[in-house]
Amino acid sequence: MKKNLLLILFSFLTTTFCFAQKNELGVVVGSYNGLSYKRVVNDKFATLTEVGFGLQATKFSDHYNGGGLNISVHGNIDLWDVHINQNFLFNYEISNNLFLYAGGGVTIGYAQEFNYNEGFAKTGINAIVGLEYRLPTAPLGIAFDFRPGYANLTSSSERDVNVSIFDWKLALALRYCF
Repeated sequence: MKKNLLLILFSFLTTTFCFAQKNELGVVVGSYNGLSYKRVVNDKFATLTEVGFGLQATKFSDHYNGGGLNISVHGNIDLWDVHINQNFLFNYEISNNLFLYAGGGVTIGYAQEFNYNEGFAKTGINAIVGLEYRLPTAPLGIAFDFRPGYANLTSSSERDVNVSIFDWKLALALRYCF
């Protein structure tokens, strides 16, 4: 399974390197950390793919309906996750080398709660808004963005937990432009 995932990721990255002047590859740090790949489709649109991991403390809501009980629970949850996030962006050049971008995307991954040592499949949607500055003297871009989102965590354990969370992210990215 790991070999197949690495092969797919390697194939994706190597096939997209052919379009040399419209790619950005780098790292992202913040409320999650990982690798970031941005592909400029045209002067107004881009795609952003990120593979990362992070720690998160957020609000959750859970609903249980079974055995004659109908219970809604709200509270806090502490978890770590690994995920792949795919966004579609609209780019707008504010001034020379400074861009505003906004869009949305989807997330898939795996999350684990600290307190119960229980794993969850993670699926979600998110919005994204941010600023990117491309250095005029070097092929580097620096971006900062905010991503409010909604995620659903589903366990396959005996507890059969289905948790909805506010999945927000703040990120700073440094990408090499080529």
